[in-house]
Order: sequence, then structure tokens, then C-alpha cells
Amino acid sequence: MFKPCSFALRHYGLHRSLSTSAAVQNSPSPSRLVRIGNLTEDYDVQRTLHNAKAIPVEKAILNKDHLLVWFPDSASAARVVDSIFKRSENFTYEYEDPTPPLSAEIAAHIGLGAYRKIRIFNLPISTSTDSLKETFADSWDAMAHTEIVKKEKRGTATAYLEFADIRSAIKAVATPKVGLLQDTIIDYFNNSRIYNYPPFVHVRKELTYGGKRGIVISGIKDTDQVEQAVWSTIGSKTEAMVLDSEVVASQNSIVLQFATAKATFEFRDKFASAAKSLGVKMKPKKLDLDKSAISVIELGGSRTLYIRAKSKRGIKNSAQFEHFGPVMQVVKNGDITEITFKSFHDAMNALIQLEAGTHSLTGLKGASIYIPNTEPVTIAPPTLAPQTEAIRSAKGKEFLAKAEEFAAQANASLPAS
Repeated sequence: MFKPCSFALRHYGLHRSLSTSAAVQNSPSPSRLVRIGNLTEDYDVQRTLHNAKAIPVEKAILNKDHLLVWFPDSASAARVVDSIFKRSENFTYEYEDPTPPLSAEIAAHIGLGAYRKIRIFNLPISTSTDSLKETFADSWDAMAHTEIVKKEKRGTATAYLEFADIRSAIKAVATPKVGLLQDTIIDYFNNSRIYNYPPFVHVRKELTYGGKRGIVISGIKDTDQVEQAVWSTIGSKTEAMVLDSEVVASQNSIVLQFATAKATFEFRDKFASAAKSLGVKMKPKKLDLDKSAISVIELGGSRTLYIRAKSKRGIKNSAQFEHFGPVMQVVKNGDITEITFKSFHDAMNALIQLEAGTHSLTGLKGASIYIPNTEPVTIAPPTLAPQTEAIRSAKGKEFLAKAEEFAAQANASLPAS
């Protein structure tokens, strides 16, 4: 595998930088493909790619004394290049020729929380590196670092596998050999203490607002009227800052989840007069910062999927997209059909399932699917029976449960009528 860290990389490892001025000075046209050169022969891949954990490295090619790294976008590449330039003269770097846009499928995986590192719980206590190598043989060539933590009292082990790029991690999660993995849990793992926030995230305001990215509108008498006022205030049902929305009819409430706390409080201020005239109450709620969704929003992602059909008539039966969760609106423009889901995560899940073929939707043969600023992927033929239950994303289901909980709490605090 790879030799231990060299002193130079331990000392000059890539660190966070909010400025990209040095990168811009050295290259007026940065691309998302960077060549990091002048590395020692025993350079450590894990350390070198550490700064890319926040917005995962799409692909990396390991060479003897240099590394080719594809970042999701040129801004992410520029941040790392600027960091190298400022902190070390030991490395050289250069932007390679412009590369194609990020694959829509990879962007969707990032939106659902994929990283270059995975962890596996409940492994046998006898698990070894050799047994892991056999289990993940198809993606082992891209392994950057492995660690096995054994819990003697429980008789189990937990393995941490870090790959050079996100494609290899996704492949490992999707297609491992199952022998060693019975009764285990595999998930993506991000232990990075560093996160490069995109320009639209105001970190100071996020702290000021206490991470309250959800808002509950309660005491509703006319749901349709209030919902119309909500989206009129937001401006568009496809607004990227909105990650999820749910009408909790049983509690006469609407719950919204925004990408940032700043967006939540901006909506609260704009909606205040309408809320007063409609006789409803608003209460911001704290939700954890969704880094993966923010990453994809910066890349152009939203709750809207664009599907280009081979026929100019477009997609005939768009109602079947409810298979992936509630749909807010469908807009047809020639051979392109825009499907806007209530949940950002349901949209990402739909894209992955359609690309993989693990769906039951028909009439999509030869169609391609994408989110803004990404390279389209082809929809695969269905492999599931038409009567299969809807496959909403895990985070979509989680928000539904949270929405019902928040709505019940809000209504319990309302004065008795």
C-alpha cells in the first residue's frame, strides 16, 4: 500500500483557506482538475486529500511523485491550490485542461451524504486487513487508509476505510462481497474538523441564529391559503435554499426546512405581516447543518430534476414520480420535463435510483436526467415490479417524522380557543 507520512506532508498538509487570491494570480482560468507535484515517493494520500473531505474529491489518480485530483468544482480546487501556495514551497501545482461537469449521479450521492470514507459496524472480532481486502476487492486499488478498531468486551470490530476518491467509496458501499458483512452496518463517515463553507453561508450569522434552519407555521385555519402565501413569499417552488416542506394536516401546520439559518430568519421577517393577517404563529426550530446538501446547492443542485426525453413530446406519465416522494410541480418544456419534489433529498434519491435502474417507472427509455450544472446520466431500465412501494430517501422520511413532532409541539403551546 502506501508508506507512512513524510515529515514534509505532516508539516505542510493541506489546510483550509478562505481566500483564493493566490490561486487566481497564478492561473486566471482555474479548472477543477489539479496536478499536485514535487511529492516525495512515500507521500501519504490520506493526508494530502484531507482538505477535500468537506466537498469530496470526485476522482484521484495516484502517481509516483504527483497526484491528479478532480474536485467537484473549480472553486474547491482553487481553495486547495491557494492553501498549497501560501503554506509551502515544497509542492508544485498546476491546473490541467478544463474538465467535463460533475456527473449528476455523483452530485446526488454527495447530496445524500456520501464521503470518501466509510465505516462498518458489528464486524467479527477476527476481522483483518486481508479479509477486508477480499470483501472490497473491486475498489481496493483506490484505498488510501484503513483502520480496524476492535472492541474485545463486545466481541466485535469497527473498520474505517478511506478511499482516494468518492467514486471508489460509492462503489464499495454499493457492491461489496457479502460474506464478511452479515449483520453489519455500512455508512459514510466524515471526521473532518474543517469545512469550507460556500459563499452563501454566513458562518457568523449561522452562529447568531443558533442553527435554527426549520420553521413551524401553526394555528392554520385555511391550509391552501397559507401555503400559497408561503410560496409567494419565498418566490419560487424551486428555490434552492428550501430543502424540504411538509403540510401536517392533522396539526393544521406547515413545516419548512431551509439550507441555512440565515434563510430561515429572512423568510420569517418577510412572512411576518402575512402571518399576522392570516392569524398564524411562526416558530424557528434548530436543525443540524446539512453540509452535504449545501455542497450540492453550491454545485447547482435543487429539488428539481431535469429529464430530457428522446421524444419531443417529453415524459408522458409524470405522475409516477410520486414513487420517490411528494411532487410539488411538473413543468414540461418541449422534450424536457422538470420535476420538483417537496424534499431535496427525495430528488437526489430519485436521480440515483433512476440512474441505477432500481425503480419501477416506465416510459423513460433513452431519457437522460440531471440537476443544473452537472453532466446528465442515462435513466436505466426498471428492475423493480410496478407495485413496489415508494422508495423515499431516508432523510425525506426523517424530516416527515420531525415535521409531525415539531407541529405537535407548536400546537400544544397555542392558547386554547
